[in-house]
Amino acid sequence: MKILENVSVSSQSMDMTASLPRLNQERIIGKAVGNSALFSYTNGVVTPSEPSKDSIYSELRVRIEHELTTAGFVVHEDSLELPVGDSKNTYRKLHYDQRQERLLSSIKTIETWEDHFISSIAKPEEIDIQKIAPRVRPIETVQDRGLFNYASLTWSVPVSKGFGRRTYFLVEDQQNGKLIGICALGDPVYNLSVRDKEIGWTQEQKAKRLYNVFDAFVCGAIDPYRQLLGGKLVAMLTTSDEVIELLRQKYDGKRTQISEEIKDSRPALITVTSALGRSSVYNRLRYKERYLLKSHGYTKGFGHFHFSPTLYADLLEVAKEHPSYAGTEFGAGANWKIRTLRQALTLLGVSNNYMQHGLTREVFLGELASNSMSFLRGETNELDYHFASIAEITEFWKERWLLPRSDLKLGISKFDSEGLRISKEIGLEPVPTIFN
Repeated sequence: MKILENVSVSSQSMDMTASLPRLNQERIIGKAVGNSALFSYTNGVVTPSEPSKDSIYSELRVRIEHELTTAGFVVHEDSLELPVGDSKNTYRKLHYDQRQERLLSSIKTIETWEDHFISSIAKPEEIDIQKIAPRVRPIETVQDRGLFNYASLTWSVPVSKGFGRRTYFLVEDQQNGKLIGICALGDPVYNLSVRDKEIGWTQEQKAKRLYNVFDAFVCGAIDPYRQLLGGKLVAMLTTSDEVIELLRQKYDGKRTQISEEIKDSRPALITVTSALGRSSVYNRLRYKERYLLKSHGYTKGFGHFHFSPTLYADLLEVAKEHPSYAGTEFGAGANWKIRTLRQALTLLGVSNNYMQHGLTREVFLGELASNSMSFLRGETNELDYHFASIAEITEFWKERWLLPRSDLKLGISKFDSEGLRISKEIGLEPVPTIFN
């Protein structure tokens, strides 16, 4: 699909799009200009004309190749190829455009909550590593939500928004009230071959007990605690007694959104997927002799992250013309985003192999009970939970990872929270808020 070579962009044609209505300006400017079918000419005056389906489809094909090439993929007619280079830096580069779009769509969040976030970040002198004592609490207020959302924007790879059941947590240090990190647990994806193979369940068993699996779709530490191996601590705490009990109580007696059944709310398994290929943060995380999270393989590098939200929204409009289109609401079938993207690409005549982006992510499973797997297969209705409180996990984390690394405290001595201001990264002017 080599069609970019003959596309030229002129300043005049870009000016013509300034007042275009429905046909998204960003879709035209720099991506499909020069398409005369989008304009009519009367007495030398250029006015928008109703585009034909063929012209829209042609424009979308151009945009797809442009986005993928700009992101760094090597685009072949029937496949994508990852650029050569360090894997983690490659992952960050391929997510760069996606992150920039997320930041630009979150300007209100950044302007409103930046000062509140900065005030929630510990100064080096406020941390006594011997006294780190995390508190994990679900977000409850508008301020909590703003803090969580802003913190998630500071990472180089945009976080998933999750779907279905979602519970968001702030992890704070009780010694100073400052933010250690954030995590969120929600419904898992329906098809995850690494997980399903390890559990060994049938489709019928999965349909019955997938509800007992939670995915940590957000999980990580914020500087300066990130530099103190706080990412390991946050991940370990997702398996703590307090978090498990909170999830059980929250969903106890609740009807499911899709089938409207009341299901057993006891968590049996936590899944975590790395953001940047192999994870040194989650690898071999244990409490005493028991693994809290254990690697079981990698995803297949297949998905839709590399199609920007703007492009995906327009592809969704195309997918609605497909005879098998079934909607986009949660519950409209497994992997509806993949399904609708496949339908759109098929209608456009673009290879479905473009969904094979090749960025594999490491999959970790956290068995919350000694018999989690047999429970998920329906072989027993009892769960023999492992028990480890937040305090117990924290003490082990200190002894195993934090205290033996005397260089870690020295490493944060020059940390300045001002470096976490996203407004500087995207060139926003400071906005007065209730926090300054």
